[in-house]
Amino acid sequence: MTPLFSVLADDDEFEEEYDERPSASIALGLLATVPLLLCYEAAVGTAGSRSRNIAEVVLSAPFTILAPHEHLLRVLLWMAVAVAAAVAAHRRLGHLGPPLMRVGVEGAIGALVLGPALILAASLFGTAAPALPLNEWYPDRAPDLAAVGFLAGGGAYEELVFRLGGFSLVFLVVRHLISFFGAPLVAARWVAEVAATVGSAVLFAAFHFELATRWLGWRGDAFDAGRFFWYVLAGLLLCALFRWRGLGVAAWTHGLFNAAMILGAGPGVLRGH
Repeated sequence: MTPLFSVLADDDEFEEEYDERPSASIALGLLATVPLLLCYEAAVGTAGSRSRNIAEVVLSAPFTILAPHEHLLRVLLWMAVAVAAAVAAHRRLGHLGPPLMRVGVEGAIGALVLGPALILAASLFGTAAPALPLNEWYPDRAPDLAAVGFLAGGGAYEELVFRLGGFSLVFLVVRHLISFFGAPLVAARWVAEVAATVGSAVLFAAFHFELATRWLGWRGDAFDAGRFFWYVLAGLLLCALFRWRGLGVAAWTHGLFNAAMILGAGPGVLRGH
């Protein structure tokens, strides 16, 4: 479990479990994620505000009153986060090189495995599973470096918002609600875990479409049930990875997977695309 839960839920067992898994440290995860976020910011700085990831739009909402300087403020914020996270992680872990390298390696492995895992998970639904949305996932021309950075960093933003933020929020609300009605703590945790996993995956999927993004005044794609299915499935797998290996690994898995797809390597390779 991440330390966020041990602080907010006041569960000592969570903190003990976290102490046994330094690679899942929130500080280390944030530090490992910042390079992806800065890649995104560099891409947005090149393309302007015409292209933005919806998760970044959500996270940047407090900065809208400073719109002319919003991009610069985000860059400065992530640099400050990197410094603070490095200090916190160093105090706990000592040398940061090996842990950061491990996060990167695990993220690369996760990106390689995510495609086959999606295909395997979808096979459990048999013929009811919709076809892969290959027309959307694969480019019709060679992407530029900014597009690769935009998608890789956008994946990191989505992990921050939908996994670290969305999962944590749903977990805490459900956990305390179930406990309020007298359920045992263990049962409350398990119910909260399932609810947060499914809830964050559904939110992740929904915010790829205008039915959710319009509430932020942002245009999105028309709802498509087939694509929604695949986004939910990806959200479930990424959430499982987030819970198992931490924020940094989930962010690098998502970011590298996005980059691989726009470069032409993704789940469709397994189906002869």
